Amino acid sequence: MQIAEIQAQNQKVLNRVQKIAILLNSINDLNSPIEETNNAQLFYLSTATLTAQQKAPLGEKFLRHKLHMQKVSPSENKGDAVNNNKIYYEFKTSYTNKDENLNIRQIRLWQDIDYYYCIYINEENLDDSLFFILTKEQMIEEVALCGSYTHGTILANIDNKNKEYSITIPIYNDNNIKTKRWKERYLSQQLKETILYGP
Repeated sequence: MQIAEIQAQNQKVLNRVQKIAILLNSINDLNSPIEETNNAQLFYLSTATLTAQQKAPLGEKFLRHKLHMQKVSPSENKGDAVNNNKIYYEFKTSYTNKDENLNIRQIRLWQDIDYYYCIYINEENLDDSLFFILTKEQMIEEVALCGSYTHGTILANIDNKNKEYSITIPIYNDNNIKTKRWKERYLSQQLKETILYGP
């Protein structure tokens, strides 16, 4: 690797840190929870350095906050959030990764969910993030078309009533048949606007 490449990578990190510092300096109460901010740029940039395990629960809380939804108890088997109209949602969020994949894991089709919000957050450039909305019926169809078992082999899952599935979408590969279908059928500019730019 050439020094120029390393310099470019370091400059990216420095630019991000400077952006975060400016955003944080604009906050009046630094003791408030980051997931309760309405500023998506602040949330996603400042949490980009956290591990996936740290980001996942914060990301769910942030989405619930932005969408004015309530948490659903895992024992209910009804997803991650519910709105005032008793519509249930499951959030599946992927963050910037080397392969630029939307990785949807642990799809539990036995759960009583109305909608799946599948989100790819591009932490390098939030404007390039992609937001998809699928109904339960559409997710069942997608699992049939391109899903695989999250845990174990086909044989190991034969007698398992509650199978978990995974789907991987190469998010920026417009030549990929899955990517084309998802962008044509499920892409939601409105959800993107609400999460990234809404009040």
